[in-house]
Amino acid sequence: MFPWLVLPSVVVCTVAAGFCVSSQAELASGKFYEIVGNKVDARTYNGFRRYHGSCNHCHGPDGMGSTFASALVDRLPGIEVFRRNVRDGVRSGASVMKG
Repeated sequence: MFPWLVLPSVVVCTVAAGFCVSSQAELASGKFYEIVGNKVDARTYNGFRRYHGSCNHCHGPDGMGSTFASALVDRLPGIEVFRRNVRDGVRSGASVMKG
């Protein structure tokens, strides 16, 4: 139809694809886990098993929370606060999470 549009279209698509690939690489670099061959490292898998063994019941399978447990994806506390909350538990009004 319009042969003069082919080259600019190819250039735009190539540049857009390059931005997508580079942004995905940047996002992946900030993660605390590594996926190699569709498998995660042992520590990540152990955390997955522990979460689904204890936390999943109240916080949900995706960590979005429920009517009686807060969402875990809104904010990340410091590691010491997280460890203390899991070890000692948390009491907030009528809600109690045992340690």
